[in-house]
Amino acid sequence: MEQMVFAIFMMGCGHNLDVCRPIDNPEPVFESRASCERELERTARQVTGFPTAIGSCIEVEERRADADLEFDWFFAADGRLIVEPRSTDLQLARN
Repeated sequence: MEQMVFAIFMMGCGHNLDVCRPIDNPEPVFESRASCERELERTARQVTGFPTAIGSCIEVEERRADADLEFDWFFAADGRLIVEPRSTDLQLARN
């Protein structure tokens, strides 16, 4: 079974979450969800240029953590932020 770690996905958004942009996050990956979530608020406070920051701790395979992680994201009908790591296998198939 592949070892899993957690990465912070952060976005800067407008007041109504109508316009959101992913923010590059140089933070390292975390061994546990708890340690990632402890850093989430600090990371959100460091976002500049947007009135709102929203983020999530995302589980990723440890072998992919050293690569430039890319994520697919959307807001669910109930307002929750849904984020999934983009599959590198899928990217290779598209090229």
